[in-house]
Amino acid sequence: MGRGITNNVTHGTSDNNIMPEVVTNAAGEIVAYTDANGFHEIRYRDEYTSGDWTTPSGSSAPDTVSITIGGFVTTVTAFDGNTTTEVKSNEFEIAHDLPIDAINSGMLKIEAHAHCSPSTNNAGNVKWHFEWIYKPVNAAPISMTTLTFIVEVAANQQYWHLLGGVELPIPAGGYHIGDIIKFNIKRIPTDGDDTYANDIYLDKVALHVPTDGNGSRQRYIK
Repeated sequence: MGRGITNNVTHGTSDNNIMPEVVTNAAGEIVAYTDANGFHEIRYRDEYTSGDWTTPSGSSAPDTVSITIGGFVTTVTAFDGNTTTEVKSNEFEIAHDLPIDAINSGMLKIEAHAHCSPSTNNAGNVKWHFEWIYKPVNAAPISMTTLTFIVEVAANQQYWHLLGGVELPIPAGGYHIGDIIKFNIKRIPTDGDDTYANDIYLDKVALHVPTDGNGSRQRYIK
């Protein structure tokens, strides 16, 4: 119960792998598919940043501040809610367990997301800007359009763990194992859609990625 099979639906081709059949749950979400290599069950996991956090030259870095939550003292990265645009940079590598053909066909999606916490009990919206380039192995970098997403902050949510994200489009030539996503996470507090007039604390940025196995059949080929 809760799963239905849709037969004879072709979602795209890549490297002669045809995906003619998918298995969906009751909500219509794809949980498995077939291709020339057989049956693949989909699971999602987080892909964490693989580099050091840096600040681009000429940009303002968010402050590192100390806060106390119920007696627990910690430090957080605080993006300004007044007038200063602040940026941090990092990167992801495209891992071996991703179903590359299904992603490049558009059947499955990669999502970039941010975990963050309000610094006050005030309400408003935080607008995150995800700037990025795609770096294929042994090829020129590909400029990608900046993506944005809103995290809604309700009243009386100081220090709450909030989450928001955006799906990534397919770069020219598609995703491949070992390629790199270089990105900036930016807050522009003067943006008209950013209405939370206080600092927002960034906990982490990650990708939600679909997987279909423990790895790839070859070092650079799924």
